[in-house]
Amino acid sequence: MRRSLVVIAALALVIALGCSGMSTVERANLTNPSAREGYVKTHSGDAHALFVQDGEITRGMSADEVIASWGMPNVYTLSRTEQSENWIYYVRARDAAAIITYRLTFKADTLAAWDIEQRRLTGPTVVSAFDPPSGTSPRPDLNLKKH
Repeated sequence: MRRSLVVIAALALVIALGCSGMSTVERANLTNPSAREGYVKTHSGDAHALFVQDGEITRGMSADEVIASWGMPNVYTLSRTEQSENWIYYVRARDAAAIITYRLTFKADTLAAWDIEQRRLTGPTVVSAFDPPSGTSPRPDLNLKKH
């Protein structure tokens, strides 16, 4: 019974997100719209300029386009096993009782995929389905420095 509920939930998620294989778009509202205008003015012919203008991301964007749209990530990591880079953005949820984590994966300087996770805040700790990489913080003001 429980397995069938999981399958139904997964199917509903696939239907909600779309089955076409087309890129999905997320809006994190991480940057001020006026901060994106300069990039759009100088790159108006780019395929992703409208996404940057709207503060959105989509698969196929370059790292520069993602930075123009969302700003610098809170944390980034390099994969030891593949030629990929992961960027992590922490965003406080509207209800202020949770943090949304966006984990973007770049391959060859191109946004290939991302995951979204919401973590509930329970007092001074965070409850999560996974443990973040060592040295990361859910606080945007504590950015890691590259050594």
